Amino acid sequence: MDDGMKAFWAAVQVDYEGRELTLEAVAMRHGLTVGKLAYAARQLGWARRYLKHLNLESSIKRMFRVLETHLIRLEATEVTMKTDSTKEVILLANMCKTLEKLIEIDNARPSQKRTGKQAKDMTDLTNQLVRRIEKLKRG
Repeated sequence: MDDGMKAFWAAVQVDYEGRELTLEAVAMRHGLTVGKLAYAARQLGWARRYLKHLNLESSIKRMFRVLETHLIRLEATEVTMKTDSTKEVILLANMCKTLEKLIEIDNARPSQKRTGKQAKDMTDLTNQLVRRIEKLKRG
């Protein structure tokens, strides 16, 4: 890439990462398509624009939804803990460990950062997961 192209992409990067302009406006300002702009951002390793502020509670809920979806799929295919589905059981165990670790991290937070509703929600999610796994074990 020559110096002129480096300067061009540096200017595009400033506008892209500045977040004052929409993607369409950045692309239009520099004579690019939105697709070309997005591709360049990925290829050049620019900071992502729309990363939502991730919080622990949403991560736990998302992990629970993934687990629940997996359990529903297992129930629909009549896979049980007793059948020869080692990969499915290992995947389920890993997801449970991940959820457990997220809950451990949440419990280690100072109590003033956690509301009573959040603690109750986490307990409810955990209990619901335990019931679903027990149901799957019974077949």
